[in-house]
Amino acid sequence: MLTKPKLVLVEKPSLTINAAPVTIETNESTGINQTLDGFMILTLQNLSPSKATLLYSSGGSTPQQVDIDGGNNAPQIVINNWGANNLTITNLSSKDGTQVAVGLYGLGTPSKNLPESEQIELTQYQSAGRKTPVSFANLALASFGSPQTTIYFVFSVGKPVAYAVNVSDPSFYPGYVTDSGNQKKVINNWQGRDLFVINVSTHTSPGQVRFDPI
Repeated sequence: MLTKPKLVLVEKPSLTINAAPVTIETNESTGINQTLDGFMILTLQNLSPSKATLLYSSGGSTPQQVDIDGGNNAPQIVINNWGANNLTITNLSSKDGTQVAVGLYGLGTPSKNLPESEQIELTQYQSAGRKTPVSFANLALASFGSPQTTIYFVFSVGKPVAYAVNVSDPSFYPGYVTDSGNQKKVINNWQGRDLFVINVSTHTSPGQVRFDPI
């Protein structure tokens, strides 16, 4: 009697938080042994023209499926608190060679300080942070030097927010706050908490960030 061949998965290098994504092909997986104990953003970017199907799971929870159409190469996001558990992402796409870039981001130690009332540049996967005042302030997220879509993740009080500027079609960026212009201004009271901003764009042109108390 013939038996169905067992699916063999190949494990790729582990994810590093707030770093460049790991690319996995069909029947490959990646992940991390311990997530942060707080909200994080998982990014899944389909690098292939064919449809991508992925499963992500953490601890003993039911695996969740994400499908990304071929030709949509905007990073899709999953925002969740995995409670310092492990996290595994598996590429189960039907077509061999379907590549997906997987990234993981959370509130961490910034690459540089975010000064008050001074514009700074953030290159790809570079971050900035500061202690916020207990009052309203304006956070400007910009891409003055490039017409390409520039993506920032902002972590502080509550759930993180994904922002994208220079977006011509917001439908490719579900879950994001988008702007068709080259700058997004965010007015908020971050209640004296730490503020962490990271540039997770898929291109290498630097973006610009500025923090101004109101």
